[in-house]
Amino acid sequence: SVPSNSYITAIHVGGDKVMTQWHRIMDSDNAIFWHEGAKVKLHTIHADGTQTVTLLGNALEDGASTFVAFVQKDAFFTCELVDDVIDYAVMSYGCSPAWSEANHVKIDRIENSYTEIPQEVTDHLAEQ
Repeated sequence: SVPSNSYITAIHVGGDKVMTQWHRIMDSDNAIFWHEGAKVKLHTIHADGTQTVTLLGNALEDGASTFVAFVQKDAFFTCELVDDVIDYAVMSYGCSPAWSEANHVKIDRIENSYTEIPQEVTDHLAEQ
């Protein structure tokens, strides 16, 4: 049987303006937790096409940051490190129900671009 939820931990390394791949978990809601390191901008394109940016970081030191953000199923998201000094971020991702490779889409970001949305993302949104 399929687990009711899943949880992974990731360390993003590389310094200012490092951006992960775009991800889309088709049938799982995600809780994304910041644990340590650089502040991270969570870029989200929701299923209805709206876009949000959430700043993840140490909310005790920076009132503009939060320790956790939620991404609803079928949304695209990517994480961008935005610290000039710290070159890593420790994050974790929880999904419910559990994600699988079959319902997880990864799209490489556009080289040297931190705001341009890959064509695969816009194509999917146009189909909605």
